[in-house]
Amino acid sequence: MTVPLMLYGILPFTLLLFRWLPAQRAVLISSLAAFLFLPQSSTSLPIIPDYDRTTGIVYSIGLGLLLFDIDRLKCLKLGWIDIPMLVWCWSPLAASVSNDLGIYDGVLASLNDVVAWGGPYLIGRLYFGSLEGIKRLAVGFFVGGLIYVPFCLYEIQMSPQLHNMFYGFHGGAFGQSIRYGGYRPIVFLNHGLQVGSWMMSAALVGIWLWKSGTVKHILGIPIKWLVALQCFMVILVKSTGAIILLGFGTILIFISHWMRVSILVWLIVLTVPTYLYFATSGDLETEQVVEFVAETVNPDRARSLGFRLSQEEVLSEKARERFLFGWAGWDRFSTYDEWNGEKNSVTDSLWIIAFGTRGVLGLTSMALTLLMPVVVVLLLYPAEKWADKRLAPVVILAMILLLYTLDNLLNDMYVPIYTVASGAVTGMMMMRTPKTQGRGVSLTERYLPQLPQSKGFRFKVKQR
Repeated sequence: MTVPLMLYGILPFTLLLFRWLPAQRAVLISSLAAFLFLPQSSTSLPIIPDYDRTTGIVYSIGLGLLLFDIDRLKCLKLGWIDIPMLVWCWSPLAASVSNDLGIYDGVLASLNDVVAWGGPYLIGRLYFGSLEGIKRLAVGFFVGGLIYVPFCLYEIQMSPQLHNMFYGFHGGAFGQSIRYGGYRPIVFLNHGLQVGSWMMSAALVGIWLWKSGTVKHILGIPIKWLVALQCFMVILVKSTGAIILLGFGTILIFISHWMRVSILVWLIVLTVPTYLYFATSGDLETEQVVEFVAETVNPDRARSLGFRLSQEEVLSEKARERFLFGWAGWDRFSTYDEWNGEKNSVTDSLWIIAFGTRGVLGLTSMALTLLMPVVVVLLLYPAEKWADKRLAPVVILAMILLLYTLDNLLNDMYVPIYTVASGAVTGMMMMRTPKTQGRGVSLTERYLPQLPQSKGFRFKVKQR
């Protein structure tokens, strides 16, 4: 009873928020609430995509938009920067048609991505596509991480039981939550790795909001103490990847700002297409990578990485048979035993799923969707301005998107709130005031319009 109550309850909850609160605040609260607390469950629906925690919030916000905020659609301006998302959402149609599965199959698959990927992206474009909106979204990331602190502490001590206690079943694989003599929390997400990624993102956002002076107090508490707590939690959740990404991201952004050059970030951005090129072509030398991890991290993590990379080699070879458009859905790109017909491959990373199901077209569009906002931020804003109070939230969300992309080179952790961030940064690039469009205006100032005065969302943030 609790599962349908929560899943369908997000609809009236969101509509009430739209009725009582400013639209931007309603969207932020409902999005975070759905991501952090809704059950890992879904309900099949005819024609339209299944109803789950992601589609539920998209449907809810979409309905709230139509009923209470329809004029906002007039502000939507699509541009070239939106092309990767459009291609990604409709690439299943090309895959289905090229594999003789029919237009109907392709349209249904594409509709699923239009809602699951395009919906959050559009939410970011519409509601957070400004400097003020991105600041609120960044603060939302940080506060969302703080909200999860007591739940993580409980599961670290008592084991991942909250999803089972509230919804009657475990939301993720319990066996994978045992780490280093203790427990890795799952809370209401689908895996401990996702919790680690979320807490890492919240910590890094908090670090840069504190460093730049963008936010100094939250609910009367100095942000430096909250940042320290959030960073400590990243260690406690026992996700090696999250710890590495937090340290790496912190060093990367601080050194780049201190040196006043973004070359290091550019190198990391270029690492993604370079890795994908060698991985899709079958020329990736995995042995040296595994040996390096064994020496620098630990042998257990190296064995896990080695297994994933070996599976990706097998799946990549199969995917190259349908290089351009992929094998489409229905698990057709997996490999199967010749004797008993059972599946003998494991898909762990988002990139191999994209390459296998949608070919190089889908993989390229997905990578551009995640990396394009990062590239545009690097092109527009020199590193010495990254600590500017107006720019700091934009820069740190771009950095989070970069780390999220790196994480998905090894994991399949689609999180719609990151797609909201992608849409928000993209949307800001499309917002230019008449005063910033003339000749003689630098690119940086062109995309630094004055912050609008608004009575919108505040987390009771004090700036002194």
